[in-house]
Amino acid sequence: MNMPKRPSTASCVSRRKFICMVLVLLTCSIAGWWAFTVRKRDGMSIIIAVLRKRLGYLSLDDGGMKRFADDYERHADPSTKRRLGRLGLIAPAYKVLDLAKVAPGMRWVTAVEDKIVCQFLLSSDFFMHDANETRIVHYIGYYDSYVRLCGNTLARFH
Repeated sequence: MNMPKRPSTASCVSRRKFICMVLVLLTCSIAGWWAFTVRKRDGMSIIIAVLRKRLGYLSLDDGGMKRFADDYERHADPSTKRRLGRLGLIAPAYKVLDLAKVAPGMRWVTAVEDKIVCQFLLSSDFFMHDANETRIVHYIGYYDSYVRLCGNTLARFH
């Protein structure tokens, strides 16, 4: 009589590891959510993390990054604030992984990053010094074409 084969212990161990990983990920997400919503400055740390991650090849002024993050949070529209909130929930994983490449459903992260980086570079003296990567990039003021009428950093007047 043929007896049914018992599952190997290797598959049980991998299920346990999977469940443990899911529990750790869930715990980190809940802890990240709690830390992100309880802190006074919700998006400041994630905005600075985006700038450091995407503009790591530049020398950035730390005080300027903090002022920019504060201004960016103040001027951001509600949808951007929601996206920053979602990014704050996954901040521990964000700092280590390129989430857009790892998970195709996370492509919105790249859009948020692009928006932050573009706004920072337009708000800084980077283009005023001909995009010189060897200089320290200083934050000047939040770039808004409706507020700073002559603030076109790409224009050259000779």
